[in-house]
This record gives sequence, C-alpha cells and structure tokens, in this order.
Amino acid sequence: ELQKHQAAQLAAEVTDSTGSEEGITVTEAPWPPPPSPRPTNPREALQAALEARLKIGDKVRVRDSSSSRWMPGTVTCLKPLSVKPKGWKVGYSWFETTVLTQDRLMPGDRAMLAPGRLKKDGSLWPGDIGEVLARRPRLAGAAGGEEALLVRAPGDTSAGTPGKEWWYRESALAREQPSLDHRCIAYGCGSLGGVAKGFACDCDVGCIASGSCCEDFLDWCRTSVVPKEK
Repeated sequence: ELQKHQAAQLAAEVTDSTGSEEGITVTEAPWPPPPSPRPTNPREALQAALEARLKIGDKVRVRDSSSSRWMPGTVTCLKPLSVKPKGWKVGYSWFETTVLTQDRLMPGDRAMLAPGRLKKDGSLWPGDIGEVLARRPRLAGAAGGEEALLVRAPGDTSAGTPGKEWWYRESALAREQPSLDHRCIAYGCGSLGGVAKGFACDCDVGCIASGSCCEDFLDWCRTSVVPKEK
C-alpha cells in the first residue's frame, strides 16, 4: 500500500529545483494537437475557403472595413495573407479579401449607360434600357483595348420604329440588373475556360489568378472546386 501511495504521489507532484515541497500538478498536452475550430462567422468561412486556394501572384480585391471601397490588388504573401493594392509599393494584411469578379455583357442582355453618364451617348439617353446584340473583339488602338458592344436603343413602339444601333466601349455600359444566367449557379462549378467559351465569367479555381470569377464563385463553389496543390 505504501508503494502504491508513493507511486501515485510521484505521478501527481514534482519538487521544484529550489527545494520547495509545494506540489505541481503535471498534465500532459494531447498529441497530436486538436485541429483548429472551423470558423462559424460567414465572412470568416469565406475567407478560409479563399485562402485555401490562393497562391502568390493571384489577383484579388481587398478592403479595410465593411464600409470601405474595394481595391484590386495582388497576393504577395500567404502566411500571413498579404495583398498589395494596385499602385502601392508593399503588401499588407486586410480586414477582408475576396476574388476579383467579372460580369461581361453578352448578346441578349439588357444594358444601360454606366453610372455617372449624364448626357446622351450614341443612341442611349441616361435611363434608357437597350439590348446587347453583339460583342466585337478588342480593336487595335481602342482605349484600354476594350471589347465593343453593339446595343440597340428602345424604339418608338407607337410608331413601330425600331431603335437605333450603336457600338459602345464595354466600360461605358452597365447591366440593367444582376442576372442569374451569368453566375456559377447557372454555369456549374468547375467550368473550365468559361470566358474563352463565350461565358460572362468563370467558375473554376483558375479564375482567382485571372480575376475572372463569377460573382457567386466563393459562395456557390467553395466546397465544389478542387483546392490548389500544396
């Protein structure tokens, strides 16, 4: 009984190097350590999904608070995640990081003049809703190398007169309203080369590097696309 008592006491107490008889309880840390808890906040969950797929050089956008404007930038470090906004010299950690999105206007879409345009431009007045008829490849010498869109303005229905058609730079136009037709919920996750096939945006993991993700890529595809290789 004495030996059992001494063994139990040695397992629970240690005499310190100064000779003090005060016991110190020894507890062993679990090994391997338990995994970090999964984020429960929706924003943190999206951040974790994105960071699992990022690599240095990817194009993203960042902001310092929920009310700040988004700034496009490039990933410069992964741990901790750092992004250098366009025009800045170094990268920093940010409150929120997400993918760069793209939503090209396609034939059949309804478009209007971009916000801030207060005068008639081509065949459209501010507030007019026209129909996109065609896209034209980037023209040599065009401002910013943008693609051009052929848009037909509203006609005079009472007189049966069709609307006039006009070519616009893509940046001069805006979509009338968000369209579910041009999102991953419609295209399907993992759709490779979506833009190259004539889609408005991409839903494969490569869109992070090219900055051509659909608006709902992270929400809809974060558990469907294959993460980057380690």
